[in-house]
Amino acid sequence: MGLWIGIGLVIILAGIAFVSFKKRQANSQQQQSLSLINKEAVEQITKKVKKTNPKAFKKQMRELENQCDRMSAKMDQLDQAINDYFGDSRISIAKFANSINGGIGVFEQNVERILSRINIFDQDGYEHIFKTHQEYSDQILPYQASFDAVDEDLKLNQEILARFDKLLMEVHKLSDPKVELSDLSAVQELDTLIDQTKLYRTQN
Repeated sequence: MGLWIGIGLVIILAGIAFVSFKKRQANSQQQQSLSLINKEAVEQITKKVKKTNPKAFKKQMRELENQCDRMSAKMDQLDQAINDYFGDSRISIAKFANSINGGIGVFEQNVERILSRINIFDQDGYEHIFKTHQEYSDQILPYQASFDAVDEDLKLNQEILARFDKLLMEVHKLSDPKVELSDLSAVQELDTLIDQTKLYRTQN
């Protein structure tokens, strides 16, 4: 009799453990499905940056790597904040994610442009300018243009990061789960920046 009771208890405990496991698995899958921010794009572009080690652009590359690390951290923070606030409201999360992913897209394009400029930069020709003491002549201008273009893209990345900082602060201040995106100035500013960048690139 005692044996059967023992077997019964084991079965009951196993059943409870199985149900608990399935609940945790379901919760995990639900959280995963609501992670709509394209953090993978940030991870991939960060890996490319860390693998790039040019002779020139040392200062710019340090700043770019720092920007990528900050972007990655902000995406984790925004993802957590939005999911904590909106819970399982997929529509609300998706609305925020669309604007955020648009900003990620511009950031990613900027990083790709910077890496492309660095990869095609004529390092030998640049060094030759200094070896022959022509750094104050017009010979330096094409090389300086490359540095200026990279600096401009870094500046735009900084603006995107600042918009995400503001958005993160506004999300933490939310008190109405039914809030409209149009009510958040940070979202408006981010969308405007994205549209302006796209327009600029179609004209240049």
